[in-house]
Amino acid sequence: MGKLSFSANGGEPSKFSLEFGSGEFTPAEMKRIMADEKLAEMALADPKRVKRVLANRQSAARSKERRMRYIAELEHKVQILQTEATTLSAQLTHLQRDSSGLATHNNELKFRLQAMEQQAQLRDEFVL
Repeated sequence: MGKLSFSANGGEPSKFSLEFGSGEFTPAEMKRIMADEKLAEMALADPKRVKRVLANRQSAARSKERRMRYIAELEHKVQILQTEATTLSAQLTHLQRDSSGLATHNNELKFRLQAMEQQAQLRDEFVL
C-alpha cells in the first residue's frame, strides 16, 4: 500500500506527498494526483480507480480539444460561405440588372418590329 502525509505551513494551503512501493503511476500521473488532494487519498485506497479517473479526464480533454477544433472548422466554413454568399448576391444583382436591361431592349425591338410590319402592310395596301 502507499503512504499519504500532509503538512500545513502558515498561510499556505496544506501540502501532501504520496508514496507507493510499486510504481503504479507514471511521473505525469503522479503530478496530477499530487495536485488533487482527493485523488491522492483515493490513490491509497483504490489505485485502479484513480487510473480510470485520470484516463477519463484525459479522454474528456481530448474530446474537448476535438470539439474545439470542429467548432473552429465550422466557424471557418461559415466565414467562407458568408463571403461566397456576398459575392453571389452581388453577381445576382448584376445579372438581374442586365436581365432587366435586356428585357427593356427586347420590348423596344418588338415595338420597332411591329411598327415596321405595320408600315409594310400600309405600303402593300397602298400599292394595290
